Amino acid sequence: MPVIELISLALLLAIGWLWLDSLKAREAGVLAARKACAAEDLLFLDETVSIESVRFARDDDQRLKLRRVYSFEYSDTGDNRREGSVSLIGTTVVLLNIYSMARTQLKSVHTADDRIFKLTDPLEEPESTTEITIVDSSVPPPHPSKHTLH
Repeated sequence: MPVIELISLALLLAIGWLWLDSLKAREAGVLAARKACAAEDLLFLDETVSIESVRFARDDDQRLKLRRVYSFEYSDTGDNRREGSVSLIGTTVVLLNIYSMARTQLKSVHTADDRIFKLTDPLEEPESTTEITIVDSSVPPPHPSKHTLH
């Protein structure tokens, strides 16, 4: 086989692998978003999932994988649309954002292994810090149990 045919075949195989891997990652993201919306009593709008970015990142084992960020929409009343996003490294969900209904502040963060972080933001001080409290009792909280974000 000539070199050009081998390169073309390798390129076609790489594109096919990327397409199949992206389908698996999207399904993992959709499943995580659906679960998060169900946990927050929100309506997940299935047909609104779209890719925001694709780039390389390292997983926990320092292997180079594709990091994909998908955006999706959900509704709290059934007649409006809110935006959320899910980040994956490979097919592992590493971060899922659902934003508050009344404000654009983050309401909760859902991570890999179904951990849920609830965020509180005191209304009386606009420049106050946001506290993350771990809610999932199956995951031991880090020390100290509350972290302050700046």
